[in-house]
Amino acid sequence: MEEIERRTIRVWMREVMQQKRLTANSWATLAGTSPTNITRFLNTDSKFMPSVRTLAKLAKIAGSSPQLLNKTTETRHKIPVIDHKGKCVQMILVDRDDVVAYKLKEYSGMGAKGVNGNATIIVEPRDSFSECNDGDIIAYESYIYGILCGEYRSGLVMYFPKNPNQMPSQFKKGKDGYKDWSTVPIEFIGDDRLFGKVIHAISDFE
Repeated sequence: MEEIERRTIRVWMREVMQQKRLTANSWATLAGTSPTNITRFLNTDSKFMPSVRTLAKLAKIAGSSPQLLNKTTETRHKIPVIDHKGKCVQMILVDRDDVVAYKLKEYSGMGAKGVNGNATIIVEPRDSFSECNDGDIIAYESYIYGILCGEYRSGLVMYFPKNPNQMPSQFKKGKDGYKDWSTVPIEFIGDDRLFGKVIHAISDFE
């Protein structure tokens, strides 16, 4: 990685720690990685570089990503796309540096409204807004299926799948509190599992 990108990541890390009042240890613990991935990178002149997967985990907790600008433009930002396991599956260019990208699985929960399965969704992180408004499409962590989307209405989360008769087989176990695409209260999801509001969806063409 070029030195300018290394400096960009260092600036991002220090800004996150200052703005969110995080230590290297607390940030790494929340992200499920080792504190040395932060301290070694920030405090030495070695060529050590955190892996893309580590950066994706840190970005998920921070609610932002390092501004790795494309060399051909100064208005776009390169951010990791995170899957349901917290793994970075690719890097994409976006117009904002205050968003997070997630990769959906086969079912999105909102296929009838344009958020297709296997799409990449761009999300405004939960800590960037005070409350959900009617009509917002939210993304959250499902206990059994990874990442799902739904539409917020009057304290409820409603699903609009392309085919209501098709759903993840895991639903049948009922471990997520429901066995189909039934409406659920937003309180059931809670802030801990709410990733944020979906502002854009990018579908993969097969």
